Amino acid sequence: MELSDQPADDSSLLLDTNCLQISCNWKIANNKQFRDAFILEVSSLEFKKTNFEDIVSLNTCISLQPTESNNEPCMLDIRLNNGQRISQIAVVSEAYVLEFFKQFGEYETTKFAEFVDEFEDNSVYFAETAIFPHATEASIKFTKTKSKNSIMWIYGIKLYLTKLINEPKTFSTEIFNPEIIKNFLTKFSFNNEGNNTTNDVQSCYMNILNTSKNKSVQKSNGEEVAQSTIENTVLNNVDITTYIDKKFEDMERRLMKKINEMEQRTNEKLDTILRQLESQCNIK
Repeated sequence: MELSDQPADDSSLLLDTNCLQISCNWKIANNKQFRDAFILEVSSLEFKKTNFEDIVSLNTCISLQPTESNNEPCMLDIRLNNGQRISQIAVVSEAYVLEFFKQFGEYETTKFAEFVDEFEDNSVYFAETAIFPHATEASIKFTKTKSKNSIMWIYGIKLYLTKLINEPKTFSTEIFNPEIIKNFLTKFSFNNEGNNTTNDVQSCYMNILNTSKNKSVQKSNGEEVAQSTIENTVLNNVDITTYIDKKFEDMERRLMKKINEMEQRTNEKLDTILRQLESQCNIK
């Protein structure tokens, strides 16, 4: 395998690797940074078979070695900070068994890499996988290598990223629309026959209608009417608050009444039991 000192893929340079946050439990043994090993490309709608020669160059080769206190396989953690997501990963390295993980460390798959070449006691393997669902985080575990020393080479990693979706900058301030509730309530059939709840609903309905009318007047009559609308809305809110407080008071009163009745019945039963015990003792 011949290595070129030219960038592996000019089109991929359109994506800046500064969006990558990379951490690893091994350390770099040559004068490189982790970002140097990566090239980025916008993903297509379907899985795209990668040509490993488009990944590898002299610029993308990094050498890794374990730290003194670490005997674990090399684990490379990748995170995007620009809102894009990883859809596919292609890796050229000395590892012939690789494990891939996605968001929150969830296991994705294990790949037995394809042998590519061997030179100067260094083996070259190629593996790639799709990440689904697409994730802002991914990890690569270089589980097994054929390296005869503690140094492991990563010759290049290609990440396929989804297109960046721009979030809308403006949002509607119309969070609450009384017209929707008004249309619903106009279709509601009220029944006044001995139902106190119906009267409460009708009162609430009238409050909403008033709020809707005030809103319409606000749009047509300017700032003075706007102040009046705000005052009416506050009054309506006070009415609803009073209504809710009254309902809680009624509920509390009914609950206390039930508790008192249960306590009274319990006391009566206990008194009966005591009288029967006393009578039994007197007989003896």
